[in-house]
Amino acid sequence: MEHLGSDAESALDSARHCLLIARGERAPVIGRAAFWWDGAAIWLTASPASPHAAALRSSPRCLIYVPDVGGSDLSAEGMARLYEAGDAVTAAVHGPSIAAALAALAVKHAPELIARARSALLDPPAGFGPLPVVIRVGLERSAFEAPPDAAPGLAPALPIMIPPAVRRALSGQRRVAVATQQAGHLRIGPALWSDDFRLALPAWRQLAAGEPAAVIAQSAHSEDGAAADWATTAALALEGP
Repeated sequence: MEHLGSDAESALDSARHCLLIARGERAPVIGRAAFWWDGAAIWLTASPASPHAAALRSSPRCLIYVPDVGGSDLSAEGMARLYEAGDAVTAAVHGPSIAAALAALAVKHAPELIARARSALLDPPAGFGPLPVVIRVGLERSAFEAPPDAAPGLAPALPIMIPPAVRRALSGQRRVAVATQQAGHLRIGPALWSDDFRLALPAWRQLAAGEPAAVIAQSAHSEDGAAADWATTAALALEGP
């Protein structure tokens, strides 16, 4: 692993949630996850049927994105390894490492786990789902990027097919992230959008007309007081300059 730098390692150590960006068939596949950084890799879990778990099985190279770290956004590139439940070889060879990582992940996110347990007691689920996939992403390189200067404008009115709760949570939010996938290469960075869905990007970043992309909007509200919710408009084809 290449040295990420003390600023990046400090951000990963203190951050609680990230975006995981994987290669999709047409556009980037994005998932939001709680994670734990062990100094060389991040650990997280996902449903085995989730789109980003399926994408990582096909192409393990991915990006990790942590927004608003001292005013800039952190992105890091790495290789993912999936540890599937029920794999006897995985349990025998990597069981202790996986158990230690899951314990550290649980300790870091204890308030969320307690809140979910309380919610489950009040509204019990119909049944237990499948055991999660454990994902380890060894990070190789990272970069910080500041968003473009804010220009006058309004956030766009989101389409009515987006659930009302999501539209309310994102009302007025102009800062977004844009993930692109061109010739199999993933990129993500900050942007601002306006009421006509026009994106303002940093001066150095150019997008091709029709380039498959995903726009990720962050809510100003937080589930746990530490990390914001994310809503994703996936497979958005950008047209024009």
